[in-house]
Parts: sequence; structure tokens; C-alpha cells
Amino acid sequence: METDSRQRGSAYRRISTLLVVVTLALVPLTGLGAAQTAGEAGNQSYVAVQNGECVPITSFTGEESAREFYDYRLPEEFADNPYVNATGEAFGSEGTTELQEPNTSIVFLYTDTQGTNETSDDDTSLVLVHGAEADDSSDGGTATFTITNLPEDGEWEVRDDDYEGATNEDNWNVSETETVVDWLWGEAATDGGAFTGLDNDTNVTIDPAFNEASALANTTNGTNTTSGTVQQWQVLSNETDDVNRTDLELNQSLQLAAGTCGDVAGDAADDNDTATNETATVSFENQTSDGTSVIVQNATVPRGGYVTIHNESLLDGDAVGSVVGVSDYLEAGEYDNLTVDLFDVPGAEFNESELTENQTLIAMPHEETTGDETYDFVSSNGTDDVPYTDNGEAVIDDANVTIGNETTVADDNESGLDTDFDNVLVPAGGNDATQTANNDTTDNDTATNETATVSFDDQTSDGTSVIVQNATVPRGGYVTIHNESLLDGDAVGSVVGVSDYLEAGEYDNLTVDLFDVPGAEFNESELTENQTLIAMPHEETTGDETYDFVSSNGTDDVPYTDNGEAVTDDAEITIGNETDETDGNETDETDGNVTDDTDTETPDEDTPDEETPDDDTPDEETPDEATPEDDTPDEATPN
Repeated sequence: METDSRQRGSAYRRISTLLVVVTLALVPLTGLGAAQTAGEAGNQSYVAVQNGECVPITSFTGEESAREFYDYRLPEEFADNPYVNATGEAFGSEGTTELQEPNTSIVFLYTDTQGTNETSDDDTSLVLVHGAEADDSSDGGTATFTITNLPEDGEWEVRDDDYEGATNEDNWNVSETETVVDWLWGEAATDGGAFTGLDNDTNVTIDPAFNEASALANTTNGTNTTSGTVQQWQVLSNETDDVNRTDLELNQSLQLAAGTCGDVAGDAADDNDTATNETATVSFENQTSDGTSVIVQNATVPRGGYVTIHNESLLDGDAVGSVVGVSDYLEAGEYDNLTVDLFDVPGAEFNESELTENQTLIAMPHEETTGDETYDFVSSNGTDDVPYTDNGEAVIDDANVTIGNETTVADDNESGLDTDFDNVLVPAGGNDATQTANNDTTDNDTATNETATVSFDDQTSDGTSVIVQNATVPRGGYVTIHNESLLDGDAVGSVVGVSDYLEAGEYDNLTVDLFDVPGAEFNESELTENQTLIAMPHEETTGDETYDFVSSNGTDDVPYTDNGEAVTDDAEITIGNETDETDGNETDETDGNVTDDTDTETPDEDTPDEETPDDDTPDEETPDEATPEDDTPDEATPN
């Protein structure tokens, strides 16, 4: 991962989740009218929430029980049915006919005031009615409701229809807090029910299935064949002079809760975290891309959905406009090495067809919430197919994407480090190969590198430490020493030394102890043979000023990079009696003078020629000119 990816990731999660919550809580959809003052029933406010849209609802009131108000009628032969209020020719609710509409399912609250002004005695009920009694334009229909979080001490005062008879197909499955009902009603008839016992802790959810999605679809109702279709689902509110009807989505769950919209928005976000995450995960590694697609290394979508790719405008609060890529629909499960095409997002328009510059992108799993297996988050302005969340934050991972000729994913263990060291480390005959990455920085390089540098010269060591001639850590961190197993792709296991924590700045003649690395175990305590080692600046990304790269398996305190490649330098280490710098600045003891071999061609320090100068070739500067920074050892004295 990039140097400050965890910190940025937290910001992305906070911002994207905030946007999701704001979108769900405040953006009105078709059918939901202007916000109204919350009504009270039994001195308790209630709200209805669907897809995050919230509307206050006022209970209908009366001095009769919910059973009497609903007025469930069955023929005389069913007079002993406990839910019947009176007998008659009807199969359904006679008491709610003024609220019924043909081919419509309605939800509302009713409060029995029991004829007193004492609200503590009030009983509030959830009432459901499908169809319209004695209305020939009502064609019948089918529905299945799964109703959860019902109060344990409540009860169904009315179960319409729940009777034994040839004309009844309904199924009522009632447990302590959950009820599943399959309804089928004929022409000019109703089905429904009334549950009494709502209180100030109520938070009931109704998951609907109408028409073809219901359990009894295409079933005949006794002598009647149900050919009707439910065309509308509405929640009703009893306003002063009128009944307010709010249209609902037929295939989306409805939450009925005590409280205000402000209360429920926060609760809904918390509930969504628990109910909608179920270990949704994503892993998105630094990589090279041809600009038309990226590879998401791993993703889990527990209830199906998509993996989306956002650009950094997400950080500015643009959760919808930041989407630049989306996968095909994914069935519930785990996916590896998932290719996501860019700039082909349903509902989005782009002025470009591919990435043209290096940048940070963010992968985010989204859930399929509408059932159509088409990504609708952008076209619905953030209402449908919303992100999976965990503990109030969108599940994400970010990666630095470098534009190249093909899309390739960096190795798992390297946090974006170039495994083959192409253009990062180019040994020249094993001596003096000081090669850092290309200095043609992009905007991303500026943000993540800021001229981190390292210079590591050939030297003699006693095997317990080495000296790094110069290093710059622009945002603080460490200088690590890796052995040659780094070239085999072992970015973590190759670490054999690390400096103390370094504040942001430049350091000269920095001593790095070997075989004392937090999180690493060694079978040796010193180098015993000559070898090549690699110096690499790492950034402190967790803020604890302890080197965590090894203990986190490469996730924390990652290398500084330049143009997508780790900043490194290598040196030949010769085992001797003491640790010396062999930097080309040496004093010739003969005659006690400094020898200036001006006839010897001396290449630039970072560009070795085919002719490699002897280690005794002096520079114009003497060692006395090197001034160590804070935390550096005493000035090295050359042989």
C-alpha cells in the first residue's frame, strides 16, 4: 500500500459513509412528499423509513380496540374465529373501507385511546390492509410479508385471513418477534392484519414480496382465481384534515420506528452496519495499468453486488461522481483477481475513456439492493445498490495505479514494491550501483515521495551494523537494510536492519544496527561473509514511531516510492574488524598529504561507468566536510 494509505483510507471510510448516510436520510425519492411535523400517538412519535427516506406518521385514533376498528368479517359459519369482529358476507375488513384503495396495499398505525385523556393507557397497533372491500375495480392479489422486531409482549388481534376453509389459502407463521404471512385475496375483498403492542422502543421492519415475488403467486383462491396485481404500496398518516399517503417501493423493506427522523437516521446507520456487512471485504494492491481497467486482488460480497472503483474526488465528498469503474454483477461469495473495467459505469458520463496519469484509486464493494442485477448507485444518485459498511464506515481499500502498457498487480508481500527491481536497483559489476527510481515525478509521486532519497556506499563492516551515507525521510520514518532475498520477492523477510525512528529531514552517516528488527527473528547476530545489502527509506504510517513493516507483514510503515517504485541504493559489504564508509574520500598516509588522482576519470556518484574506480579514488571533498544531523553517529574516520 502507499505510504499514507491507512490514514487516507480512514478518511475515505468516514467521508464515504457520511455521504451514504446523508444520501439515505435526506434525499427524497418520487412519492415521498415534503417533510411534515411528526405526529404523536400515545404521546409517542413514529416515522416510516424506506431506502433511507424518512417521513413522520400520525396514528389514527379511536375509542375502540384494534379488532373492532379493523372490523374483520367472515360468514356466520366462522363465528367462533377469535379474530372476527362480526359476521357477514364479506371476507375482509369492513372498518377500514374509507382508507382502502383498489389494487393497493396500505400500512398505518391505529391508537385506541380507551375513551380517556390518559395516554399511558393507549394501545397503538400496526395495521395492514390489502385490496378494497366490495369494490369491483379491486382485482385481488398476492403478497408475502416478513415482519421482524415485533415487541415480544404484543399480539396479532386480527389475522385476515386465518381460518379453516376451502376458500382460504393464507399462511400465518407467528413467533415471538417475527411473523411471516402469505396472503391471497380475491376480487372486491381484502386481506391484512392488526398487531397491537407498539411502544417507544418500536423498530419494526417489513420485508415485502408482492405479485410474482410472493409465495402464493398464480394460486387460485377457492372459487376465485386471483388475476389481480398490487400496483401501489402506501404508508398512511392521519393529518388534521386529510389522510396523507406516501407511495412506497414495492420491492424494498419498510422500517416503522418510534422517534423522529433525526433519531432513526443514526440508528438506521448502525443497524445497517450489522445487517449489511457480514464480512464484506476488499483488497486492492498497488499496480500498473493500461488505463482501461484495474485488478482487485480479493473481494467478498456476502449478499451479492459489485466492486466499484472511485477516484480521489471521493475525498472531497463526491460519493456518486467519484465512481469511475464497476464490476459485472457478482453473486454472493469471494472473488480473487477481479478485473474491473474503467469509464463504463451505468448512469455515468465521462469525458475520457482511460486513465492517462498515475493516481490513487479506491475499491469499494456495493450491495445489490434492488434485485435487478444492474448497478444503480449512480443513476439513483446514491439511493440504490449502496456500499457495504462495517461499524459505520464503507468497506474500502486504496491503491496507487501507475500507467503502463498492461495491467499487473504488485506482489502481495511488497505493498507495491517492484519485485524484479526493474529500474530500481541496477548493479554494475556488483560495485557502486546507486540507482533510485526515475526522477520524472507525477502528481502522485509528489504526494507520496517528496524527494525521499538514500545513498549507501560500499564499505567494510564488523557485521553488526552498517553506515548509510545519506538519507532523506520527508515525512519521518526509518532507513531499513535488506539482504538480497529482496530480489526474490521477499520484501518483508529480507529486512535485516532498521534505524531508530527519524523525524522528517535529511541525515548523514547514519549507523543502522543489524539483526535487531521489531517483529523479526534471526538465527544469526551478525554478518559473517561479504554480501550486497540494500538500503531503503520507509515512512512512519501508523504514528507510533515503532517500525511495524515486518510485524504487519508489509501493511504498515511502507517504503517511500518514486514513480511507483521503491527508493533504494545498494552497497557491497566487506566483513572486517570495524564498520567504515568507503566513500572515495581517503587520506594517503604517504607524505601525510591528500592524494588527488586527477588523472583518474571519476564518474558521477550515482552513474557508474564501465570502468569502476578503485575504492581509494578520492573526491574533491574531505570527510571533515560531512556534518551529521541529529541522531547520527560521530563523524566517520576513514582508513
